[in-house]
Amino acid sequence: MARSKLALLAVAAGTFMVTFDGAAVELALPVLRREFDRPLTDVQWVMTGFLLASTAVLLPAGRAGDVFGRARVWRAGVVLFVAASAAAAFMPNLWWLVGVRVVQGIATGLVTAQAAAVLSAAFPESRAFALGVGNVAIALGLVAGPPVGALLTRAISWRLIFPPAALVGAGAWLLSLGRLHDEHGPRRPLDAAGAVLSALALGALVSGGVYARRWGWGSSATVALFAAGGVLVVAFALRERQAPAPLLATALLRRRLFLSGAVTALLGFFALFCLTIAMPFFLVEAQKRSLVGAGLLVGMVPLGVIIAGPLAGLLTDRVGSRWPCTVALIIVAGAPLLVVAAGSNVSTGLLALALGLVGIGFGGFEAPNLSSALAAAGEEDLGVGTATLNVLQNLGMTMGTAVAATLVSMGMERTSGSPAERAAAGVRLALIAGAVAAGVGAIAAAVRPRGR
Repeated sequence: MARSKLALLAVAAGTFMVTFDGAAVELALPVLRREFDRPLTDVQWVMTGFLLASTAVLLPAGRAGDVFGRARVWRAGVVLFVAASAAAAFMPNLWWLVGVRVVQGIATGLVTAQAAAVLSAAFPESRAFALGVGNVAIALGLVAGPPVGALLTRAISWRLIFPPAALVGAGAWLLSLGRLHDEHGPRRPLDAAGAVLSALALGALVSGGVYARRWGWGSSATVALFAAGGVLVVAFALRERQAPAPLLATALLRRRLFLSGAVTALLGFFALFCLTIAMPFFLVEAQKRSLVGAGLLVGMVPLGVIIAGPLAGLLTDRVGSRWPCTVALIIVAGAPLLVVAAGSNVSTGLLALALGLVGIGFGGFEAPNLSSALAAAGEEDLGVGTATLNVLQNLGMTMGTAVAATLVSMGMERTSGSPAERAAAGVRLALIAGAVAAGVGAIAAAVRPRGR
């Protein structure tokens, strides 16, 4: 039992490491712009390069875990992240830093592609609970990253953001020794051509989502990126049908329970990021709250995840995932509608309640959904199943962010009245979009097959 708890702690620490680092670095972008004297479009590559690399590597990383050992690939990702984090503190210019962030993104893909698979193998009888604890680590990273990153950047230097993540990663690696087993599927060669095609396809799609809000959804550059992504997805699918050892187990998508988990993962993360990207605009622009006050209110979301994640996992291990996922997504859909119905003068208490319910709903959805999908994947495809779900989550995050930013801007441009009224109109559009996505996800969860 003690060994299992330490294994859970090791994986949770690795998850916290990558989440904390990403949340902390984002707040340092204005400082980086001033220190390196570069335009914001250049500085944003510190985050964009990381996101593209972490998404593009997921499918190859998932299959690598199935072939070479999931704990082994997870440890390699942790070591690479620690090394890149230590190096990031000494980068002499912006583009060197972007390069190191790309390496961090690759390492993050290796870690996140294996984390759920490693936990599923280590806790076969309490998989959902273990995944719920993993979600708590994500939420803690999101909570701790911004204030710690801001404090270190303001008090000393942005360069000190990276050593804490490196220390946590080193501790995670040490805890994992002798406690994580190297389960893997059948030994077969990695599909290198499929890996390249999947990386290019995901890179094009994520780039389109990232830049759509800057260039416009109808711009030639945005359309070209999405078109290229679509062509590459078709090429990847054709390659996978012919490959002797395909990168993606297409049979997974013919299993109703896995397909339901994949659809609800995409919709759930789309909804979450629609809501969390839009709400700061409402709090700061429409209600004229301070950044600190807005940050405290938005912090109710990860707090809700921390509360609900393990509890939902325990419930799912007993009754299955259908109703926990369905009820949780109904909560996510209903919470923003409270804000929409209340109008611009919504009270602080109601805002805290709504955001807390979003967190509780999301925490109650993610671990049960992931647990049931991985149960459908089976031992042979556990790594690539995890990676596939992570790809869809990343796409949901990217598209939710882009859609929320577009709808907020659209509402502000097309609504008359004061700046506060125009901001509120734009945010309401984004909140409704997030609620609709969560509602559709709840339907998909309700019709999934029974089973635990």
